[in-house]
Order: sequence, then structure tokens, then C-alpha cells
Amino acid sequence: MIKAVLFDMDGVLLDSEWIYLHSLKSLLARLNVYAEIDELAVVVGMKMDAISNYLIAHYPLPYKAEELSALQDEAFDCEVAKSVLEPMPGLLSFLEFLKRKNIRIALASSSEQGWINQVLTALHIEAAFDLVVSGEMVSHSKPHPEIFQKAAEQLGVETDECLVIEDSVNGINAGKAAGMRVIGYKGSKIIQDTSKADLEVHSFQELMNL
Repeated sequence: MIKAVLFDMDGVLLDSEWIYLHSLKSLLARLNVYAEIDELAVVVGMKMDAISNYLIAHYPLPYKAEELSALQDEAFDCEVAKSVLEPMPGLLSFLEFLKRKNIRIALASSSEQGWINQVLTALHIEAAFDLVVSGEMVSHSKPHPEIFQKAAEQLGVETDECLVIEDSVNGINAGKAAGMRVIGYKGSKIIQDTSKADLEVHSFQELMNL
């Protein structure tokens, strides 16, 4: 029996991964590194320090991880300032649906707490979540299961009583490694391989109809 639903944020609550990847592509181009969005999508779901370490390992970037993370934050903030943050279609109705079913709701995102707060405020859904676990609260980045294990522990539920909603390969692998059922959400502009999920859906309405 499912007692808790654990949401990823970027690419699930809102279509923000496109914003981030576009900002990253533009930043790398300014640093004379040219990569396509599809190529960069491999970092989706990772914590910022893990992303920086990945980029340094795979591209000729003369920066330390902390320096590159700061550059990414600046580029992303500039891109966000030009964007309108809106919830994914059907999200608000789905959150209300879960509340009516007395199912606990948690957010388990690799993003930093500041960005999480900005998103929840912009979407007016701060009160919807019983728990928020950010990337700063865990030692390991997805695909490690720590963030989902921590969420289940703090909610007081078993891992096999949790349903994870994820859109990224890293997030899906993390949920499966935690021993949870995983929904592969495909409502984002950035289409990723969600084939390892237990079920793939294109909308929250599909979930309510199950």
C-alpha cells in the first residue's frame, strides 16, 4: 500500500530543466566548450557539486568545482529571471488528490534549498508538502538512493510504501535503488530515458486515472 509520494522537482513540478540546460549550454559556449542539450542532459538529477565534477572530468574547463558551480548558479539565475515559472499541467489537482487520499507528500530534490524555496513560492504550493529534502541535506547525489531513503525515514514510512515520481535517469535509478516503486514522468520538454521506471506517464491526469 502506498503511504507516501516522493516528488522530484525540476522537470516534474515545473519544466525547469530546459531553463537550466539552456543556461549551462550558453555558459559552456562562453568558455569555448560546445555541447548540445541532449549531451548535457546526462547531468539532470545530480547535485550541483556532482555536475561540476562531471563537467570538469569530461570537458577542458580550467576551474575548480566550487568556481564552476558559482558560474553555473549565476548563469542559471540570469536565465530564470527571464522565465515564467509555472506548474506542470495537472500538478495542483494531483496534489489535492493525494491530500484527499491522506497520502503523505514529500519533495526530494537535488537542487539547493534556495531554488526549492523560490519554486514552491512561485507555484504557491509551499503548504502542499509534508517534507522537503534538498541536495544540501544529503552526502550523495542521485543516482545514490540516500535522498529518498532519508525522505522515507523522516516521514516514518517504509521504502516499499513509497512511490517516487521522477523524470531523469539518475532519479529513477535512485528511486529503484531505494526499493521504491517509480513513475517515469514524461511531461518535460527534455525527454529522457525513463524505461527503467515501473510505469511511464505523460501527465498527472494519467496517474489520477490509475
